[in-house]
Amino acid sequence: MFALLACSMMGCAAESPATPVRSTATLPETKPPAPQLDFETRKMNAYRDATDLVAKGDLKKAQAVLEALVPEAREKTDTDEEFWLHNELTWIRWGEGELQGALDEVDGAKGALDRSELDTPSKKKLKLHELWDRAYVELEISLAAPAENRDALYSKADDARNEYQELALAENDHDGMAVLEAFFAVRKGDGNHAKIAAKKIDVEQDSDLQDLYVIALALDLGGDAQGAQNVRARICGGREYLMKPLILRQMVKEGHACPVPA
Repeated sequence: MFALLACSMMGCAAESPATPVRSTATLPETKPPAPQLDFETRKMNAYRDATDLVAKGDLKKAQAVLEALVPEAREKTDTDEEFWLHNELTWIRWGEGELQGALDEVDGAKGALDRSELDTPSKKKLKLHELWDRAYVELEISLAAPAENRDALYSKADDARNEYQELALAENDHDGMAVLEAFFAVRKGDGNHAKIAAKKIDVEQDSDLQDLYVIALALDLGGDAQGAQNVRARICGGREYLMKPLILRQMVKEGHACPVPA
């Protein structure tokens, strides 16, 4: 009776069989997780994917692919990984027409450099890139600004260029100075000065497609249409890297698309 009462109040579990019943079901085969790729490999893959995405016109996705690596790169202060991610993002955002966003990425590159534990010569070379990019982007921002703000913003671009030139002279970065000089002259509408600056550069030895893009603009404005066309042909046949599809997109906007192969 007590046992029955206990069952009615608390419930009784079913009696266990004397011999345990074994399941005949086959457990699914489990695979070990795939090994995590090292950061350098993931960075290379992301760079390749971003380049392909830009070529397909999906700059937002290309930006996201590279941005995903920035937090991890920020911890690697003994390398230049974060700096170059911000550099790449600078020009993707420039290609999107997001000039303030591009300048934010230049600031990000500066921050990475300030935190870096690299040796002094390496930091100076990276500083040249940061200052060159800053002057270029600041100039673009000044030209896109309302007329009442343009002079003040142009002054900031000029200050950045002067800071770049001071370091460039010490580091013998003569081509970088000439390209930036040509670009400032182009944006001022001074064709003669632009062409003179462009002629300081040996275009046959310069494989940087952004340099060649600026040189073509300078030659065009300076009246050397054939020279500009020849330089653009070199861009069209240039090596494949992230800057190439960005420059090609810009050339299309300006009416200088590469010829389609027959």
